[in-house]
Amino acid sequence: MNLAPGIQRKSKSAFDSAPPRGCSVVGCFLVLLLGACSADRPSETTDGEGGAAGAIAAGGSGSEIGGQGGMTPGCEPECGAGAWCDVETLSCHCEEGYYGSDPEAGCEPVPVPTGFIGSPCMSDTDCEYLGAVCQPDAEGYPDGHCSQSCDKYCPDDPGFPATFCIQPPANDSGFCHSRCDMQVYPHTAGCRPGYQCVIEPRYAEVATVRPVCVPSSWLGGDPCADRGNLIGDDDCYFALVSFGDKSVEALSRKILAGTATKTDALAFLDANFAASQQFITGVLGKTIHDNFTSGHSQSKPMRGMIVHYTAAQRENGTIGYFVSASPHASTHFVIGSERNGLIVQIFSHAHRTWHAGSTYNVDRFGVDFANAGYLEPDGSGWKDYADRSYTMWLPLHGDQPVKVTGGIPGAESKYATSEQWQPYTYYQTLSFVMLGRSLHLVYGLEDDAVERHGDVAASRVDPGPQLALTYLKALVFNDVDLMQLPWLAAYKVEADWIEQHPEAR
Repeated sequence: MNLAPGIQRKSKSAFDSAPPRGCSVVGCFLVLLLGACSADRPSETTDGEGGAAGAIAAGGSGSEIGGQGGMTPGCEPECGAGAWCDVETLSCHCEEGYYGSDPEAGCEPVPVPTGFIGSPCMSDTDCEYLGAVCQPDAEGYPDGHCSQSCDKYCPDDPGFPATFCIQPPANDSGFCHSRCDMQVYPHTAGCRPGYQCVIEPRYAEVATVRPVCVPSSWLGGDPCADRGNLIGDDDCYFALVSFGDKSVEALSRKILAGTATKTDALAFLDANFAASQQFITGVLGKTIHDNFTSGHSQSKPMRGMIVHYTAAQRENGTIGYFVSASPHASTHFVIGSERNGLIVQIFSHAHRTWHAGSTYNVDRFGVDFANAGYLEPDGSGWKDYADRSYTMWLPLHGDQPVKVTGGIPGAESKYATSEQWQPYTYYQTLSFVMLGRSLHLVYGLEDDAVERHGDVAASRVDPGPQLALTYLKALVFNDVDLMQLPWLAAYKVEADWIEQHPEAR
């Protein structure tokens, strides 16, 4: 099967190049997990996650500072105002805080709203609301930062990004920050220049987390300090998917490189199960009930996977449901969205789970992506099938869905009824292939037995047309090095890649 045309990486995402934040890769692992450890994810009012497997189909190298143009020799013609010349590639790029589609012609300053929380300021009077305080540049807030003290909640104002109460470093109280907002700051990854979008816990309520704009200097030293891996750092991904175990990390890298053996794959699956159990009980605080059928059938050995989405934006609620005392379904694996690419093996690959009906449960593994599925407009935002406000923040897409027109080729009438879907992240796709390759090496999966839930159940549409399943399935049965694959490199940085490549679905 064709793995995909030779797409070349066009550009580097803002999420790839952001500065990192403060602790060692392994030492930061607990922060990666504990930054979001509640089984429920309330919004400002509530948007707790739940649901079973699958929803019913109701649905540079330096710059010239100050915007004076590219004085660095090498680019011909010279770069325009607000741009700088990369002398290694002889290409023009917009300076930080500037944007434009043609840097040779020039770049414009990023528009920044003034007067409210998150806005620049020189004094308190620049912040035009009650209780305002200007946190100055001298204290690490680039161009100043309008804020106010908070106990748990912060005020909002139409026309400005929503706000969130966090505890700044070396501070024992809460202060208001703006949340990341791709509509206000579409050119700078959701935050004004000098600030970075990271996942932060709410002050005095650490189980509630949101993507928040903080000074870039706060991230200074460790790429893994970004709990949601919004930056998109490969080393942090491998630390996450291995639960911080260096020996398991080595196995995971071999699997994606296509050099793993059956022994490697079995060791990875067993280690992942042990770590997943500790995660579910220790981090999520859940009791695991035996919601599985013991062993495998001798007459029908495991031969494939049924691919689902959870119909929930984040992973915690669904994991809690699957391990509860009396669920209506269960699954083997959940691939995280908020913990970007984390593989949680809820029940051992040595058993059978209840995810797609008895016909398929007997010889197929259940693999669930944490994903809400299709989304619908809800005022200025979006909501999922259960009318819960869409509150995710994902690399490339921010808080917006991905548009997919035409559904899945050959099944347009079923999958094209909705066009707006929660995106699958680059690291979720890597984890799917890692998992699929491991199961294939151990059990000898069959290509035609790896199917969508929606293809085997008339009332289901999961995992939806926004997943490049045709291309990903081919990689399960191939030993190509995923980290060197051009189309995946393009998927990582191009938000509309799945829309432009219906053949990959």
